[in-house]
Amino acid sequence: MVYGIDVDEDNNVRITMTLTTPGCPLHESIENGSAEY
Repeated sequence: MVYGIDVDEDNNVRITMTLTTPGCPLHESIENGSAEY
């Protein structure tokens, strides 16, 4: 669930979110995939 998306003056993006379940198996994939961009 996404709670917020902020973009600063240098176009850095911060996404505030929670995963649907504790220990979500996609946690690592989401984190690694978003860090690439």
